[in-house]
Amino acid sequence: MVWVNTWPNPSEQFAGLEGWITGGGGKLLESLPVTNSRQVDTWQWLVSKPSPSSVGDMMYATYADCSLEEGYDMRKVYDLYKDFAIYAQSQGDTVGRKLIVPDAGLKFDDGVDFIRLMYTSSISERGSNADLYFSKIGDSQASKNLKGFSCNNARSYFGLSMKAAG
Repeated sequence: MVWVNTWPNPSEQFAGLEGWITGGGGKLLESLPVTNSRQVDTWQWLVSKPSPSSVGDMMYATYADCSLEEGYDMRKVYDLYKDFAIYAQSQGDTVGRKLIVPDAGLKFDDGVDFIRLMYTSSISERGSNADLYFSKIGDSQASKNLKGFSCNNARSYFGLSMKAAG
């Protein structure tokens, strides 16, 4: 299980964490059928948003471990990925994309600079977006310009949207 919290800014993040810790977060963790084995404090760099979803929708997410290539930094990779996502969306793409970068505390495994998240608001959207990528986007100039990093160890999850995006 992966539990993801997102916050619009650090003030709301830490106010929420305070509420979580002082208001019974331990009881919720006890109720979940998992063992908390790892936590990493990260920043999520939003590249593109998925189509809108509602509470109860089953989402599809793929996380991959990524490394920066020589001569590239996170800012340059983000800019290239943002350009790609703008083009992809102009072609009908509805994939949400984020670059997840560690901030403090526990870091990712050696050689992993960031995690790439690609997610859709429904399971079936993942398939239609894959078809769109292979038929229209993959050979585009925007796709050819997307460089500066490589990814491996992709893993996919289904997830229930528990709160509407704010």
